[in-house]
Amino acid sequence: MLLEFLDAFYSTGQVTILPMTAIFVIWFSIRGFNKYQIILCFPFFLIFITTFFFPYLARENIKHILNENVLIFEVSGSINEDLVLSELKSLHFILSENSHPIGEKIPIKIVTDKSRKQLSIYRDYLRKDKYWLYDEDYKYSRENNIGYIIIKD
Repeated sequence: MLLEFLDAFYSTGQVTILPMTAIFVIWFSIRGFNKYQIILCFPFFLIFITTFFFPYLARENIKHILNENVLIFEVSGSINEDLVLSELKSLHFILSENSHPIGEKIPIKIVTDKSRKQLSIYRDYLRKDKYWLYDEDYKYSRENNIGYIIIKD
């Protein structure tokens, strides 16, 4: 539920950030600063909150779903499903190494008795055993990774 709100915050922030910035600059140049201009900072606040909290909550959501009764777990491609599943169950923050994802999207499908989840991973440019993780259910996490998994064959 909270992820849906954060995703809506992200979309709202994206749509309103440019108009609000333009209004703020014009208003500031004409009248100087006053307390009502704080309202124009709202899109920045929404994007900051989303960027700060969303990846953590999305990772926790995936771990919660994998603790349910998993009926279907499919990984497209030649990656070992058991390794991917164990990495997703122990998902945690991994520091970025100023790299980027490359190659084709590798879809992951998770179906439990209570929910469905579509994830995707992309191989890292620098480390061949590191994959960028995306959650296909939300706009924010389709555009921004929510973490990384390391799969050592």
